[in-house]
Amino acid sequence: MENNDPDYSFPPGFVPGGNVIINPDGGGNSGGGNPGGGGSTENPNWTLDEVPTEGSNNPIKSNAVYQAFQNVQSKLPEAPENSQNEYVLTGNKTWRHLPSWVNQLIEGLNIDNGGGEQNQENNYVTLTQLGAGIVEPTLNQQTAALYVPFAVTIPRSTFKLENNQNATVSLINAPAGASVTIDNDNVQITWTPLLRGEHYIGFWLGNNAKLGKAVSLKINVTKSTIVPVGDQVLASASLTAGMLINIWDDGGTPKVRPAIATSADRIAHGFITQNAAPGQTVVPKFWGTNSLMEGLEIGKRYFLSSTTPGGISEFGPASGSGLVWQPVGRAISATELLVDIDEHVIRS
Repeated sequence: MENNDPDYSFPPGFVPGGNVIINPDGGGNSGGGNPGGGGSTENPNWTLDEVPTEGSNNPIKSNAVYQAFQNVQSKLPEAPENSQNEYVLTGNKTWRHLPSWVNQLIEGLNIDNGGGEQNQENNYVTLTQLGAGIVEPTLNQQTAALYVPFAVTIPRSTFKLENNQNATVSLINAPAGASVTIDNDNVQITWTPLLRGEHYIGFWLGNNAKLGKAVSLKINVTKSTIVPVGDQVLASASLTAGMLINIWDDGGTPKVRPAIATSADRIAHGFITQNAAPGQTVVPKFWGTNSLMEGLEIGKRYFLSSTTPGGISEFGPASGSGLVWQPVGRAISATELLVDIDEHVIRS
């Protein structure tokens, strides 16, 4: 079967073609003549429907196709008259009058009777009222020593706004005993730390309008050092890079020698990263990573050795009057000791 109507397309599921058995009126085949007995094979008394139509009895069963489409269409409700522009079919297969439906939704929101919040003049802030933005200041971490007076001055220009003016600065918090003075030119901090560890001084920055920002200065407090950090000290004995060292007073001149846990006057104060002969100078290091070790067990705590000058041991001396028990650090690799020299204990 061919469709020669350009305005018609076969319905979904309708497959044209197949065999059609022609049995004109008049009976079956007889002898070798024309099929049937009373009809004409050239003009049978039936026609194929051009489209599936209701009530058709032709051999291709177009009535069945028609009924199938009717079953689908019957599931959708008929639209009201004149509904082309005002009615919509909702998800529950109901035709709704769109203008009325929208009005009902708006009435349900009760916008005119407190359902929404009316805008008042003081309920919003303009960008102009917010004021200039606050620039994140650069506050470099400071290092202080335990029981040693500490002081730092921060220029007020460190705390700036996006319009290049200075931000307002006020103190939020400070460690116990710290003095913080804020004037038009500087922020001055003086303090004598009584506790090791990380400490913070907090500031609140403002822009003289609506914006504010909290910032902080970090101060890392370490053990006090025998000599200033970074100073060069004379070696009084041969030193090997990686050794733990003891700093001692030779008639008013600080000198460096290997540390050993045989007495309290030979405890460890730091370590060195260079070789030195007696009379040469070295720069002691008081914390950080000593990467000149070997054979360490990761995570294990080590102690100053009582047998090897400048060395470490897995345990402090178990016995021996006058010997020193002093933790000096923890291994972070087989060759690296994170130096953290602790207070010492003298064995009785």
